[in-house]
Amino acid sequence: MGLKHLTIDDFPSGSVYNKTAAPVVGDDVNDGYNVGNLWIDITNDKAYICLDNTDGVAVWTEITQSGGGGGFAPWRVGYANDAAETTATSYAIVSELIFAGTTMLGTPTEIKAILEMTGATNMDIRIFDVTNALVIVEKLGNVVPIPTIVDLGALSNLPTGEAIWEVQLRRTGGTGSSRARIHALQTL
Repeated sequence: MGLKHLTIDDFPSGSVYNKTAAPVVGDDVNDGYNVGNLWIDITNDKAYICLDNTDGVAVWTEITQSGGGGGFAPWRVGYANDAAETTATSYAIVSELIFAGTTMLGTPTEIKAILEMTGATNMDIRIFDVTNALVIVEKLGNVVPIPTIVDLGALSNLPTGEAIWEVQLRRTGGTGSSRARIHALQTL
């Protein structure tokens, strides 16, 4: 698994909607929209992805690149069998990514993950730049008993050149069979 730029082919059939205006908070689960759906505003030439389809408070984020190839191209990582997990109480690597660098990709402003824990009282996640031995982002004390979208916070130490990033998880609390789990990771 590695870095992937989203294209329209990455969205399953029936999850891409061509509309004549931008989505609003009322374009939600009651209208049949799901997290990960793509909304294309064909009037204003913009694209949006659904990050939260909660009734009445849906979150759609614009993913359109600025003209001329500037801007940041979002990417998303999904996991085989729907999740990667660990029972470790110290950070364990659940996946690795190749980050092409800010000079190639632009600068992501945030990373969100779909996290879940089973039996653990808390879980931590971090993105670690192995190439430069630096933490990109770390979110401690997540309490997520069901799959939940979690904003990992401000990014730091973004490399200009290519780097290997590890996605690391650990459980904090719970018993030996308790698990920290990640279902997806996405930059914006």
